[in-house]
Amino acid sequence: GELIAFLRMDGASPAASLIAQHKAYTAARDRKDTRLMGEFMLNFNRPPAFWGDLGITGFGGGVTIRQNNKVVGGIGVSGLSEEEDERIAYAAIKKV
Repeated sequence: GELIAFLRMDGASPAASLIAQHKAYTAARDRKDTRLMGEFMLNFNRPPAFWGDLGITGFGGGVTIRQNNKVVGGIGVSGLSEEEDERIAYAAIKKV
């Protein structure tokens, strides 16, 4: 769940940049896409503070990177809708 690389588009807001990092961190750390984490948080009344980790988020757009069915990292995209962020994250993984 620790940051290895980070790319930011010119003009991207500082808030979106930090949220993207939190999405990648959450996906890697909990080995689950952040959209699913957000659904869990809502369904079981578990706010992000439940994890005791300020980097955990439930916003969609963070997805796991898997190799041989094992989570080896996470990627986070932020700045558009959660659905678009997630779609772009999956597209980025396919390009690597």
